[in-house]
Amino acid sequence: MLRPVVCVQGAEAARFFTDTPMTRRGAIPRPLLALLQDVGSVATLDGEMHRCRKRMFLDMMSGAALARLERISDAADSGERGATPSG
Repeated sequence: MLRPVVCVQGAEAARFFTDTPMTRRGAIPRPLLALLQDVGSVATLDGEMHRCRKRMFLDMMSGAALARLERISDAADSGERGATPSG
């Protein structure tokens, strides 16, 4: 807190963070981590574990996955609890 901060953006900045060996360990203070996420969340993982969890999350954000979630939500809202639309 109350320390200088550097902000970056763009493709070159993204490459810096993906090509530079670094860890996320300790990046988020524990009290804040408990409020935002938790131990073991994607923001606290490194290396292959981080990439795998991130990929799983991004796969859930595909157009098809979001459309399926919307159908499930609509079914629940219309009182069809327990019904799981296919697809």
